[in-house]
Amino acid sequence: MLRKAPEGSAYPLAAQKGKILVLNFWATWCGPCRALEPLYEKVAAEFRDDPGVLFLAADCDDDESLVVPISKK
Repeated sequence: MLRKAPEGSAYPLAAQKGKILVLNFWATWCGPCRALEPLYEKVAAEFRDDPGVLFLAADCDDDESLVVPISKK
């Protein structure tokens, strides 16, 4: 199954087989999602050097153009 990477290219999940995947489903309009982001970033940073753990964020907005300005903050 393919998903898009932030720059719009395909992201093959099959290449991550065997890893622990931590998924964060969020949307730009979701206040609780945005409030959780600093905690998500902190935990992801704690596992940054562990090749067996991968953190992915999945935006649930209908308009993908809303994501770029939020992700650059």
